[in-house]
Amino acid sequence: MSGHNRWTKIKRKKEAMGASKGALFTKLIREVT
Repeated sequence: MSGHNRWTKIKRKKEAMGASKGALFTKLIREVT
């Protein structure tokens, strides 16, 4: 359950940072996958 809480925090952080930062994060994940 702690993992779920962790993701919730990250999601909130991303939303606070902004869409531009979120898009960059998504691009990074896509490259890793």
